[in-house]
This record gives sequence, C-alpha cells and structure tokens, in this order.
Amino acid sequence: MSFTLHTSGPVKIDTAVIGGIRDLGSTLGSQVKGEPSSGEVAARLVALYGQKPVIQFTAEDIQGALTACGPMGVSLATKALTLYGSKLLAGGGIDTTGHVSLASSLVLLYPKTLSVAHQGDATISYEAMLYNAVDATDPFTLTTSATLPTIANYTRWALGSCTLGGTSITQQLDVNLDFGVQCFGEGADSNIRDQIVSIQSIEPKITVTSSYHGAILALLGASGAFSIVLRNRLAGGTFGAETITLAATGGLAMQETPFQASGHQPGTIGLQGHIVWDGTTDPLTYTYDSGA
Repeated sequence: MSFTLHTSGPVKIDTAVIGGIRDLGSTLGSQVKGEPSSGEVAARLVALYGQKPVIQFTAEDIQGALTACGPMGVSLATKALTLYGSKLLAGGGIDTTGHVSLASSLVLLYPKTLSVAHQGDATISYEAMLYNAVDATDPFTLTTSATLPTIANYTRWALGSCTLGGTSITQQLDVNLDFGVQCFGEGADSNIRDQIVSIQSIEPKITVTSSYHGAILALLGASGAFSIVLRNRLAGGTFGAETITLAATGGLAMQETPFQASGHQPGTIGLQGHIVWDGTTDPLTYTYDSGA
C-alpha cells in the first residue's frame, strides 16, 4: 500500500464552493458506556448508546459563506455539505487525483463566530449538526477518489467600522461576533442518532477591544443600532469600495472593561453588545455592497 497524506481542501455548501479554508473537521460524537455492577470492577457490556455527528470549518471567504448560509443558518435537508481533503504530492504540491471528500445531506448548518483584528483578515466559523431518519443510514459518505472543485477568487475582508448601541467605536483593535445560534437534536426508540435537529435560540453578541480611553459608552449601557462593516482588501496595501455589513436594529451595549494594560503595552477597554429581536426583522442581517 502506498503512503498518502491529505490536507484541508475547500468546502462546498450545496453548489457553492467556499475557499480560504483555515481549518475543517468532523466528529461522530460517540457516547460509549460500559459500567461495572454488583461490586465487580469490570464491565460485562460495552455498547454505543448515542452519536451526535458534527462538522466544523473556518473560512476567509466571508462573502461566499454568508451568501450560502446567512446569520440565521440554513437547512440542507435536500442538499449536501461536503468537506474536501487535498492529496499531497510526494515531492511537493497538490496531486491531481486521489483527493477525499466527506459529504452529508441531512444537515443544519449555522455560523458560530466572525472575528477580525486590526491589520488582519476576517474569518468566519461554521458548525453543522447532522441527523438521520434511521440508524442504518450513515451520517457521512466518504469518497477516496474525489475531484477537487474549482475555487474561484475570493475577497479578503479587513476591519472597517463598528457601531454598538448607536455609538461608533473609535480605535478598534479587534471585533468578534458570536452569532449565538443554539441548536438541539432529539431522537427516540433507542436510536443511536438524532432524528431531528432544530434551532433552539439565537442570541447574538458582539465584543470589541479599543485603545481609545474616552467616554465611548456609558457604564450603565446604551441602547441603539448595531453594525459591523468589513472592507475588501486589495493587493498592494489598499482597500476597495466593497463592503459587508452585519447589522441589528437594537440591543444593549456597555463598557465591560473600563481599562486594562500590561507592561508597556497600550491600555485597552473592552466593550460588549447584546442584540435583541424586534419581533419582525431577523435579529442579525447580512448585506453585501459592491460599491458600484
């Protein structure tokens, strides 16, 4: 048997190919039990009681990912989520054949976090919970002779502006968005895997670190609109007119860490924003503007 190695490849959400993959992975979430009884020290039965299969990935292609699966998540009950592993070529580079793919078609896919720092590129992470109508159907389909999909050029996104509680934040160092999507799965009849997966709650939260030490937000908090605006990075150290905006109509924002510093490093403040739902509009919306 020849020796082979694979590294992370692209991710495909239905037909959309997501590039700029930083990491990806999958787990079966197996729950195995073997319990001694009657004073014995060893178990007479070890069995698989449950599995909660999960897929995760992190990407730089923010526009492609959010277009395929927005802030509220998406059901892929009739579509497929596919992870690819690129086969490494002996002597360097990526081989032309022998790639692997891991696909699943009963999936609830949703964003977990978006992070962007000063002079860095934004990344977005996703998680997918899998379910099965019957245990006889495997949650994943593994292919060891897959063809890698073509990755189109994608935009790298940089930190633009941020508004918390109606207040524009000055001197941002990093901005992190927790999409706050909480899901649960449930089954019955002693089935190993969940037969339904649903969204339980959505509670988005934004945290910002700033090096500005003015009265940005009142210590008791401020209410108002929220937004995170990313701008597209161009080759050569400039920025284009394209923007991505994640916005909310209202919520509570506050100054959680009024001041902190270490050694001779610049002092910072920590800000938080908790988004609320107005009962009509999605708690968090995504907009892409080409700047044209």
